[in-house]
Amino acid sequence: MMAAPFVLPSLPASPPVPVIEVPAEREEAPGPLPAPPPMIGPLATAEMVAREEVVAAEEKGPLTAPRPVVEAVEEKKKGPEAFPLERCAALTASIACRPNEEACILEEHGLSASEWASIKNYWHQSIRKAVQEGRTELFVVYDKTYVEQLERERGPISPMDYAKVMVAVERGTREPVAVSLRLPPSSTIRIERVWLRRIALDARLRAKVEEALSKVRAGHTA
Repeated sequence: MMAAPFVLPSLPASPPVPVIEVPAEREEAPGPLPAPPPMIGPLATAEMVAREEVVAAEEKGPLTAPRPVVEAVEEKKKGPEAFPLERCAALTASIACRPNEEACILEEHGLSASEWASIKNYWHQSIRKAVQEGRTELFVVYDKTYVEQLERERGPISPMDYAKVMVAVERGTREPVAVSLRLPPSSTIRIERVWLRRIALDARLRAKVEEALSKVRAGHTA
């Protein structure tokens, strides 16, 4: 059965706090994850847009460049909790973009495979615990930083790119469309969540997305 078409959430009503899935890569998760949050069709609606915490997270500045290996070594000595959440998210995105280069990427950050696994597990569990307690700030920062790193790796995601991804999810063609856009297939749910927040805060961007969605559904994507 074909999924219901993606419909942008109504504005400007403030949405309730969502029950959100932990932002762990499906292929990287240390164990079974909880069931995904309720969706309308294949996509979440404005319920995924968090309250004041989301706005506060969106106002944070851009991620700084990765720190030197010597600093990464100092962080390792203190344990995985000393490795910042933003760096974990950015590194996860880099590896997702260039999976064949994972060993080299980890070496650049002064990490072994086992140390990286420990860092990912620590932050996945921390985010899971926060979500269970009703706190979304870690989840929002992780998603935002992950998508920002994707855009550093392959260039900015345009409203048309986002529309193509969303229509592909509707039609069950997510993976080939993501690959054609030079995006990791596993990244589409994070892109969706981040863009839902972006368009909730920017009416002009929302209008561009609505126009792009109409074009993609009509087959006019040139």
